[in-house]
Amino acid sequence: MKEDELIFCPRCGEKMRKGQRNCLKCGQLNYENPSNEYMKKYESKHGSNLNDGTYIIGKGTVRKPSKLSIFSNSRPNEILANNAGNLTFCALFNIFIYVMVIVIFFLINLKIKGNILSVLLDYQFIYFLLIYSISFIFMYSLELLFMKADKKWWKALIPFYNLYLFCKIVMGSGLFFILFFIPIVGIIMYMVLFYNVGKVYGKRPWFTLLVGIFALPILAFSSTTSYNGVVYVNKVQDKYPMEVLYKFNRVILTLFFLFIIMAALLMAYNKREWFFNKYQQIKTWSFIRDVKAIVKDASDSIKEDNYECSNGISLELQTEYYITFDNAGSYFNSVRVSTSSLSDGYYRGYIRVVNYAGDLEYYISVDDTLYGIDEVNSSELNKVYPKKNFNVELPKDGVICRK
Repeated sequence: MKEDELIFCPRCGEKMRKGQRNCLKCGQLNYENPSNEYMKKYESKHGSNLNDGTYIIGKGTVRKPSKLSIFSNSRPNEILANNAGNLTFCALFNIFIYVMVIVIFFLINLKIKGNILSVLLDYQFIYFLLIYSISFIFMYSLELLFMKADKKWWKALIPFYNLYLFCKIVMGSGLFFILFFIPIVGIIMYMVLFYNVGKVYGKRPWFTLLVGIFALPILAFSSTTSYNGVVYVNKVQDKYPMEVLYKFNRVILTLFFLFIIMAALLMAYNKREWFFNKYQQIKTWSFIRDVKAIVKDASDSIKEDNYECSNGISLELQTEYYITFDNAGSYFNSVRVSTSSLSDGYYRGYIRVVNYAGDLEYYISVDDTLYGIDEVNSSELNKVYPKKNFNVELPKDGVICRK
């Protein structure tokens, strides 16, 4: 049989070539084409030879409220789920509430600030948008999961009752929701709940347990999610397959994620000074950590008498001397590459050692080409804030000791 040989679509009877991937009239996949072989696993157990305008979504079967045969010439609304409510109305209602809350909150802030730009760049306003948008996505996802289980979507909006009903949907009994309010037991129930979410909605339980609450939008916005092997298809116009509505939902999800990213970037910009100060603080901690390591390593080496001094006298007899270094990593084993230094842990400077009848005190001066400290007692290092753009001048007079 040649590839250009004509065959007939099993759904609508339209002529098409054997090599085509799908019917150009109704979209039915052509399994005569080897490229479509892997798609057979997604077919309903009823097969694909349906010519009544019915759309079967996902890997499960369509459960119908009536006893009419799925092969009968019934209209789509006769085999669709009748308890979930209208998916389009659900989406429009949620978008309306989402926009209205933001508008009201914006107008309240505008009255206080008196300037639109001030409101849009206000940290509190951006933070509200970010938290509210994330909360909205998860609530809308819960509504869609209710619909996928043929439950009224608006019941997901009722506090406490939504948890009761979700436990009933996922775990078989709503009474489990009481356990969520018991300390420690509630954490365990959270894990059990999301393990069962994967089981009843056709995903791997360990995956939904691992991602936790993030499993809700993953399952809700997927057009292949089934509930206990059953796909409850919502009522739509005859000419619109369910994939259209789920694509619409995915567009909503994508837009919300983009909005959240923009809000997060605006919030970060608004708090840029805070982030910069934290960054500077982390670099300071790292700098002081490495300076402490230099002093400790020098102290250990002094005890082992590993230094030779310029006047030829032993360290024990010196009353004051300098230990100099132009690259601490070459002299001290304890120094690591510092996150504070642009020169990969390159420290230069000196330690002034004062001998008080055997009691040694250490005063260190050091810089890393970016920050530095000058003649700081080693016991005071935790109280010091390094100076920016400070360069140490190595001592030219006095007793200088090196390894």
